[in-house]
Amino acid sequence: MGQGDGQDESGGEGGSQAGSTGSRKLIDLRDCLTDSPRFRHRLADHEAEVVDLESKLEKVVTSCDRMVNNGQAYVEACRSFSSCVRELAGHFHNNSVVEQSLRRFYDTLAEVQSFHSILFDQAQRSVHSALRSFLTGELKKVKDMKKTFHKVSEELNR
Repeated sequence: MGQGDGQDESGGEGGSQAGSTGSRKLIDLRDCLTDSPRFRHRLADHEAEVVDLESKLEKVVTSCDRMVNNGQAYVEACRSFSSCVRELAGHFHNNSVVEQSLRRFYDTLAEVQSFHSILFDQAQRSVHSALRSFLTGELKKVKDMKKTFHKVSEELNR
């Protein structure tokens, strides 16, 4: 039986609920109850997928941290630059065309800086915080459940 044919490996209908990669089907409860070798193999595959997911999410969180930190430094450098432009505009108080042009340039830079600040703040809150919460909350529950399963499984094997 193929993966996209609408039947799960036990011959039943509708086992096509996939994981994040689209290749993992949910583990059949009957396999769990009988503790079949197929169940053990599929469980090991799912555990490996969770470890891989955790690793990739950690990379995303770390990369987001770097982006936010570098972005904040960029915004500060832009503020310094725009401040210099504003001072330069003051130098041309006798030439209204140049002064007005430099002030408009300064205003545009200030608006861009504002948008960058918002972007980095949103990245920090929505990406970093949400993924960190998922990693420390939900994936921790999965790991705890795995430990409980292995403990119970060992006790039943005795």
